[in-house]
Amino acid sequence: MDNNRTILYIGPYNEESNRGRSSLANIRALYKKKHLLKIVPMYYPGHYWNETPEDLLALENNIFEKYDICIQDCDPMQYCMNVQIKKHIGIYSAIDNIDEPIINTKLSLLDKIVVNSQTRYNSLKHILSGNLMQSVRYCPSYVDLQHILDYKKEKLDWANENPGRYYFYSEIYFNDQYDWEKLIYVYMSSLMSRNCGLIIKTSGLETKEDTDQINQRINEIAYSVNIGAKKENMPHILSGIYDEDSTMKLYNSVDCFIDCCRTNDYNNNIFLAAALGKDLICNSMLAASEFFDQTYKVSANLCNIPSFMYSNNYSMNDKSLREAMLSSYYNRYNPKQITTQQLEQYDISNIDHLLC
Repeated sequence: MDNNRTILYIGPYNEESNRGRSSLANIRALYKKKHLLKIVPMYYPGHYWNETPEDLLALENNIFEKYDICIQDCDPMQYCMNVQIKKHIGIYSAIDNIDEPIINTKLSLLDKIVVNSQTRYNSLKHILSGNLMQSVRYCPSYVDLQHILDYKKEKLDWANENPGRYYFYSEIYFNDQYDWEKLIYVYMSSLMSRNCGLIIKTSGLETKEDTDQINQRINEIAYSVNIGAKKENMPHILSGIYDEDSTMKLYNSVDCFIDCCRTNDYNNNIFLAAALGKDLICNSMLAASEFFDQTYKVSANLCNIPSFMYSNNYSMNDKSLREAMLSSYYNRYNPKQITTQQLEQYDISNIDHLLC
């Protein structure tokens, strides 16, 4: 493919979320392929934001007379068409229960609809007309594997102070969209007495009142399992937005990544953890489980979440999660790891497949 495509990319690349990280990875990959880029940020209320990376600031200021491709990495209701642009591509990462006539109308504005999982592809089969389904393509989300592998292998201080301790890790918001209470309960009841730790990263604790409320709930869970909790083994909460250096140190410090989301069908960070050789645990009903056949898959059941945004939500089974975490711990000296060959299909060198 001609590497000099002029591309207008509209997306939430500054958002502190799976969607934001995936959008940023796409932009970096297209830039590395030497496409001519103009990027425009999308901002959604209720989310947390980073500043635009310095090396991409100039791309926001670019102005071209014409564009070969417009990539719309946004909510489907925001899809639009400009007749002066040759090709319109929509990255579809929406919920399932959009009204069918509306979603068919919005997606008909696009030349190509990209989904990053088989789960999303199957969901669209039920709401799109036959003609529109012919425009839908499966295209994995991309990560810069070499950049991850070349990054310095420094750890955070608490990991260096406890070199023999096994750390489970998860990124969550403390709300009903995550199995956070179940994760903490299983950890406390089955693993807390061992040489383990549970690290939870969040961006959602904005006030001391929020923090106190979560700490109170964690203490209640500890009391319910009748364990004399020791401070050094209690779940450790990290709050805030981390820069790349701190993020890489954090991932180098942990041993097992747990995706405990109930509603998202894709977690971008699972590729970061996999590339760094970490063990993986994920909900068997979400798309992350379809990417890697060696992943510990935790069985899950349909659950109800009081939110109009999602139609299908799955909560991990307690027993299955416990078995997966114990298996990960017992096999800590011989962990299951994703092979380089398995990861290669997600490398940014394949980014032009997004444009074809």
